[in-house]
Amino acid sequence: MKLILKNPIVLFIFFLGVVLVVCFPKAIKESVFLALLCLMGNATGAVQDCKYHLVSDYYFTSSNSSDEVIVLEKEKGILQEVVPTKVYFFDYNRSHIIAKREDLKKKRSSVANEQGEKPKIYDYWIIEVEKRKVHGPMSWEEFENKRRELSVSQRLHFDNFFRGWHLETWW
Repeated sequence: MKLILKNPIVLFIFFLGVVLVVCFPKAIKESVFLALLCLMGNATGAVQDCKYHLVSDYYFTSSNSSDEVIVLEKEKGILQEVVPTKVYFFDYNRSHIIAKREDLKKKRSSVANEQGEKPKIYDYWIIEVEKRKVHGPMSWEEFENKRRELSVSQRLHFDNFFRGWHLETWW
């Protein structure tokens, strides 16, 4: 433990974690802790994988912040990928999980935006938790139509930082 705490990055992340956990309500402490644990693991090389329980048998997993997926645990220790990498944001309740994912197979536009960045291409997913049914990949319009059809709560959204976090947003 002494070796890990001598690393200034780890100390900063640890201090940030203490501040965030004290300042934020109980409902988001778990997500803050998970994100900081993943960051601390990446800074030390000690932790390579993170597994975050969503609902029922569904989990968000991350390996080295490059393989971020939503999986279904079919049996103890046997995971089936249901939303492939690279999941950027997710939110969930007891009946549905929604996910926003960068489509790594489709090429980015060759036209850069004002900041000189090429825009990413995203697709969207809905998981019916009880039925274990996955809808996706979908365009934004298809996602909104399917959301209405399945009566997915409007409380689920992609701008909720702590419920749908991505490790790159912490750097």
